[in-house]
Amino acid sequence: MSVRKSYEISELGLSGGVVKGLVTRAIDVEILNRLLEHRNFPWLINLIRIYFQDTAAKGIMARNQLIEIATASLSDLMKGQSEHRAEARQDLQLLNAQKVGEHEAEIEKIKSAFLAVQRDIKKDMDSREQPGEALTAAMFQTMQDALAEQKPLTMDDVTAMVAG
Repeated sequence: MSVRKSYEISELGLSGGVVKGLVTRAIDVEILNRLLEHRNFPWLINLIRIYFQDTAAKGIMARNQLIEIATASLSDLMKGQSEHRAEARQDLQLLNAQKVGEHEAEIEKIKSAFLAVQRDIKKDMDSREQPGEALTAAMFQTMQDALAEQKPLTMDDVTAMVAG
């Protein structure tokens, strides 16, 4: 029984530039494998997607608006009650320090996640641990067959995963 030696790379959904970089070895395939195989890489990609979609930024801006409401009330208190002015000024400074830039928290989270992945990969490379074996056409066909047999996820499945 013969196994086909090649398959459509388009099945992976990679751009032409990525494929060219892989074929010409302009992209370090060993490091790319280690990144893609890392247990936290999907989470890192999800954080990046959230950043690109401005999902968390909307929440941050709403939080900053709540801080603005609180500081406005403190400013009014400072004007009306001079005996509490020093205390209110300190509270104002504390609240204003709690404001976060629109994407600051997301970028810090992405940076932290990426650095953790990078540290793990460095540790593996230093200990001479090898990345996963190269994918063969037979392995790819087995994956495709398994995916074809899977039933689609329902909203209940997703809810259960999130709750879990």
